[in-house]
Amino acid sequence: MFQRSDQPVTASRIRGYAMELLARREYAAQELSQKLNSKFDADPMVAQVVAELQADNLQCDTRFAESFVRSRINRGHGPMRIRREIGQRGIGSELLEAAIAHCEPDWFELARELRLRRFPVVGDDQKLRARVQRFLSYRGFGYDQINYAMQERDAD
Repeated sequence: MFQRSDQPVTASRIRGYAMELLARREYAAQELSQKLNSKFDADPMVAQVVAELQADNLQCDTRFAESFVRSRINRGHGPMRIRREIGQRGIGSELLEAAIAHCEPDWFELARELRLRRFPVVGDDQKLRARVQRFLSYRGFGYDQINYAMQERDAD
């Protein structure tokens, strides 16, 4: 929606833009505030509008955290990368751990499935093994999870 810059900033205008954003996907409160502050030049009404959206349950950090964790698990991301990315969006560790517990992922099996999907045959090629380990590490899996994924037989 194109908005003219000479229009006055009102709470309803801020709320309307926030609703447009939230209609597309979930946002963390901090993330939503940043977007609204950049759009409306850090207007003091932004904090009030975000608080109202939270009170109306239109913005919920718990719902965002669960959605975020689910989407990242489906993309093949590991726990370390998910923690880092969600921390950048202003979600606390308590909400994150609750969201992870809600999804109940088996990180070892996720690492193994990702390795088998991306690199079905590794064998004894040390360069390829190192490449696979770097790939899994980049995706956010820990040392034990990577070792589990690498120790699995190549042919199931």
